[in-house]
Amino acid sequence: MPNRKKNVIRGKPSAQEMAYEPPAEVDFSTGLVFHGMKEWRRYISWKRGYVKLDPDLRKLLPDDRKVNQILRNALALRKVIAGEKKRRSA
Repeated sequence: MPNRKKNVIRGKPSAQEMAYEPPAEVDFSTGLVFHGMKEWRRYISWKRGYVKLDPDLRKLLPDDRKVNQILRNALALRKVIAGEKKRRSA
């Protein structure tokens, strides 16, 4: 199958294209552009796993590995403090 050429307009935009104003209800401040629903879904799944740290924590935890290590230690400590419930024999 031959390569399809993309629909690209080469040259200067027309006066009508330059005068275009986007709708007021559309927010372009994020700078995100997606080409299709597949990319949008991939972004949303990534965003769900994203956690934003405060600047003071970011200095203490510079990378993912450190954050994961601290969280695992906190969970292990929580288990130790709470104590495991022991079953009593009859």
